[in-house]
Amino acid sequence: MGEYKNEGDLFRMICHEALRLWQDRMINEEDRAGVIDILKQLLEKVSGISIEDTLKMPLIFTNLNQNNGVYRSVDPDSFST
Repeated sequence: MGEYKNEGDLFRMICHEALRLWQDRMINEEDRAGVIDILKQLLEKVSGISIEDTLKMPLIFTNLNQNNGVYRSVDPDSFST
């Protein structure tokens, strides 16, 4: 798995990228919700991990807060205002 701690982290990153690619192009909430439903169906088919934990929103990944440049999940509660 390389830099990812577990399978769930890797699937979260893949879902994040899929949402960036597909959900951002949808024109209404119904279509955006449909993209998430498709991701849930795919995850259920290929993994035994918790779908709700994997798709816990928001999915935010960045490499800006890491010294080594690894693309990692960020907890939105950790943002300072």
